[in-house]
Amino acid sequence: MAELQSYSQQLRPLGQRLEGLGIERYSIRLEADGYRGTGTKRYQPPAEEKVEKSLWQRIREGSEPAPPPPAFENVDLRFTIEELERIDANAQRQRSAEVSASDAHSPSQILRAVGALVEQKGGRFLAVSKTDLDLVIEYESAGKGPTVEKFTVSSLYDFWVRMYKRRGKRE
Repeated sequence: MAELQSYSQQLRPLGQRLEGLGIERYSIRLEADGYRGTGTKRYQPPAEEKVEKSLWQRIREGSEPAPPPPAFENVDLRFTIEELERIDANAQRQRSAEVSASDAHSPSQILRAVGALVEQKGGRFLAVSKTDLDLVIEYESAGKGPTVEKFTVSSLYDFWVRMYKRRGKRE
């Protein structure tokens, strides 16, 4: 199994896991033993809650309609580097079996670009937060110390396209 040494290599499988869970807003922080992530995803009621009684059934039973479920639920995740290596190895096997274009707005590609951006600046990744269309990246730079930069997903998309084109020329 290839060791994930760069931030872009470590953050990409973390993003793949977020995609699998349907997490839309998230915050990722580097910790001593890996990464900690918190986020929100759309609430998915358990199967037994999905069967909604008709208005007529509720009137006959004299029951009140149930309150609507929350729109989002919170998720708290931890990833060790070893877990990320396993996720990446599984994803590589799936990618080799299927040919599809990468979605630059997916969490895996956004986090991959974040890692590459921090690496390009010669920094040490600390954290990233994504809300709707905004990203806040925290990293430690050799000359400046802790640095916080704000991006929109679309401005990071431009960086991702350049990164993708450079990668295409190497292959």
